This record gives sequence, structure tokens and C-alpha cells, in this order.
Amino acid sequence: MARRYARGYSSRYKRLTSRGLLEFEAEEIAGAYPTFKRYADKSDPSVYIRRMMKSRWQSIINLQRYGYSKEMIEDFIVEQYRRRGWLKPDGEPDVWKMVEHYRQISIAIHEYFPRRRRHGIRGGSVSKGDVKAQKARASYKKRRIAGTFTASDYDRIRGK
Repeated sequence: MARRYARGYSSRYKRLTSRGLLEFEAEEIAGAYPTFKRYADKSDPSVYIRRMMKSRWQSIINLQRYGYSKEMIEDFIVEQYRRRGWLKPDGEPDVWKMVEHYRQISIAIHEYFPRRRRHGIRGGSVSKGDVKAQKARASYKKRRIAGTFTASDYDRIRGK
């Protein structure tokens, strides 16, 4: 379970349920985010939460126009989870897969820019792939300085 933000939980929960999210969805999301206020920067999660609420609200409006009842709308939403593969291993709907879907949409259209994650005191972490590439570049540099650099080494650096 995600971190629980108690202050303002009920107002976030009411806002989510009033915008068409089901109770189990609103409980999870309202407890995991401290606020839904949009800040000046584009690294605030409220960007994709708002997109998710707007999408759900439009879906509900369209379903009501076609004459769906409240129970039919809830069944339709759960079926959307199944159709898109947003399920937990036990078959229950996974809210966080839906949230991640809307997060990726917002990233793709440059509406949301995730903050860089900090690891440790210095702030950055190096993946093993980067370390391997750094070692390869260092060995090529040593060979070039020593005069044993070949054309195949050059092609390997260029990715050919």
C-alpha cells in the first residue's frame, strides 16, 4: 500500500468520487497523494490525476446518454480493467496500473515531467549498463592513446 496522507483525505476522496471514480479507486488514490492542487511546475502528479478524472467523467456522461444505469456503469468500468489488463495477480482490479497508464499518457504528450529520483546523499545513481559503457569507453581511450586503436574499435564505438 502507498503512503497514507490523512490530512485532507476526505476532501480528496469526495472529489474523486464526484468525478466518477469508484469507491475502491478513490480510497487508494486519495490516501496516496497529499494534494490535487496544480502547482506552477509540470512535475506535479495532479496533472495526470486530473486527466484521469476528466476521462472517467466523460465516459460516465457518454454511458448515461446511452441509457446505462449506475450498476451497469460500474460493471463497464470493471470490465475496462479486465480488457486493459489492469488486474492484480488474484484477479482484482489494480488501481495503480490505471494511474500509471494516465501518467504515461501525460508524459508522452509533455504535460507531465517526472522529477528525477534521488538515491543517497549525492543524488544520482548509476545503472550497471552505464558502468559497462564507461569501462568500454575508457579501454578504447587507453588503446587510442597507446596507438593500438583499430578501425574495428572505431566502428564499435560508433555502434556499427
